[in-house]
Amino acid sequence: MKNLLIIIASLVLVSMSVSCQKKGCTNEYCDAYNEKAKKDDGTCECNEGAASFYVTKNDGQVEVFIDDVSKGIISDYFESDAPTCGQDGTLIVELTPGSYQMKAVSDLGKEWTRQIDISEGECSLQILD
Repeated sequence: MKNLLIIIASLVLVSMSVSCQKKGCTNEYCDAYNEKAKKDDGTCECNEGAASFYVTKNDGQVEVFIDDVSKGIISDYFESDAPTCGQDGTLIVELTPGSYQMKAVSDLGKEWTRQIDISEGECSLQILD
């Protein structure tokens, strides 16, 4: 009898923990994003994407421009391993999907230019090396 009660109590606890998993939109680049959601329920409506810029050498402070508009400064660099999108030390820029002209300028005189493509609901890593 005691074993049966333990089994029933265990089953109740397991079912409660499974049902407590908050469902919602887990993609942070979508309008319906819910930071408390643990499981994606298909409600994500993405209108934006993102690019995460980073440098691999100490190029000083690097200012990033998208279509001639300053989006911020990168002051850290990643010597060995590539960062993840949006990781501290990168410059994350959220944009509507499409193609953009990127220009980055270092205070040490280095310059990068290229076209970048932004996809809905995705974050692309953009290395400046």
